[in-house]
Amino acid sequence: MKHKVTAILKRFLGAVLALAFVAGAPCGAFAKSSPSPSPSPAASPTAEPAEVAIPRLEAKLKASPDDRDTLLQLSGYYLQIGRPDHALTTTQHLLQLGVKTGQVYYLDGLARQALGQGREALSDFEQASNLAPTDATILLRLSDLYLRANRNADAERVAKRALTFNKDDEQAIINYGIVLGQENRYDEARAQFNEATQKNPKDPVPLILSAKVYEAQKSLDYAVQMYDRALALDPKNTDAFTGKAGDLALENKIPQAIAVYDQMLANAPTDDDKVTILNQEAVTYARAGQRKPAEDLFDKMVATYPRSLLAHLDYGDYDLATNQPQKAESEWKTALSIQSKSADAMARLANLYLGTSHNADALGYLKQLTADNPSDPDLLFALGRAYSYGREYEHAREACGRAFNVTHAPPTLACVAASDFELKNYKEAARLFDLINKSASQYLTQNPEFIFIAGQSYDKNGQKSQAKAMYQKFLAFVKPNTDAEKQVKKLISDLNSK
Repeated sequence: MKHKVTAILKRFLGAVLALAFVAGAPCGAFAKSSPSPSPSPAASPTAEPAEVAIPRLEAKLKASPDDRDTLLQLSGYYLQIGRPDHALTTTQHLLQLGVKTGQVYYLDGLARQALGQGREALSDFEQASNLAPTDATILLRLSDLYLRANRNADAERVAKRALTFNKDDEQAIINYGIVLGQENRYDEARAQFNEATQKNPKDPVPLILSAKVYEAQKSLDYAVQMYDRALALDPKNTDAFTGKAGDLALENKIPQAIAVYDQMLANAPTDDDKVTILNQEAVTYARAGQRKPAEDLFDKMVATYPRSLLAHLDYGDYDLATNQPQKAESEWKTALSIQSKSADAMARLANLYLGTSHNADALGYLKQLTADNPSDPDLLFALGRAYSYGREYEHAREACGRAFNVTHAPPTLACVAASDFELKNYKEAARLFDLINKSASQYLTQNPEFIFIAGQSYDKNGQKSQAKAMYQKFLAFVKPNTDAEKQVKKLISDLNSK
């Protein structure tokens, strides 16, 4: 139940933090049920602790840089400790040495996926599946990526292949059911989950997934029954409790939902677990429009657990989602006073301060965060934005460029192009806007300020026709009879006169 730091860090591309209750999405949305196959043995070594194995293997590699077994083992350990950047270095070395096995491509794909390189990761898993066409772990990971890319037909094809060659593999059966559910073939999906239950009657997971199918069909009563069956097998199953409470809340059975959370609270083993449950109770009240009991619960939470980092983070999230940024700031600063190097607290505060009069503080937090996560593209992009707000365009260009090298995402390239414009590198800015306009014109339409900067870049670079086209395109986003419209029309007129 602990907070995942990366879940917060990844939100920099998406404006502000928001609680789930604001969107009102059903608990346990079926599309989020994609499996997470366990990595191959090389990716999760258990023979010795990572803190012992990694120094030993690094020393061995230093003496023999092309030792293939050492490189393979190291890549697995690096993935285990959450350093996909190091893992990618070792897998790339293996591929350069000609070690192009399914396992190496699989590990390379895991590293790229963790670094946000979705296309490259998908290509790796496709290569791995070609080399190991019956390996269930590889096939399940590949089908999961196809689902995430909305390539449902490919996901079904791969999931069916995994099941064909692994008929008794419960995970393969479940995975095929998930794919069918994603395609809205609910009865067939449920049949797969029923088969998985027959294979392993003591496993609550297929029952929980069946509940999610019923949720997708808006049959919440049946979903609750599935959760009850799962809880009969595993009386402390957090997913089943949370799903059941969420469905009861969606049916506006708030007292019953709170009663379920209270059951969870009685079984919660740690303070952080208890804080998480209290937060879920408060969110349930907030979703139902009952703000006072929600805030009373949050007050009780921080009063009962005043030294809980998680309690103050959660309360701050609620404050921001309910348009109380100053209260959110206070909670997150309290969290930072409890744990001075909390990445969760720093990420939230940086996001709050970005582009405001406290942008310098955001920049400070982001520098610390990127020092600890030097390859995180979202953090690098946020750092670039903070530099840009502070008019440190050289640094902004460098940070956004590093982010682009990882993700090749249009926002990061636009950040580089805009920085080049501010640095008067008009030729390079124009070249980059050419790339964006050709490959991601929709991004420009969604962010028209870059259309104007592109026009300025072309204008300064002497590309009159391209500049004029961009200015005219930008006019569609400007209110009529305003100074902005007059300014853009004058720029077009000046170009015509030239």
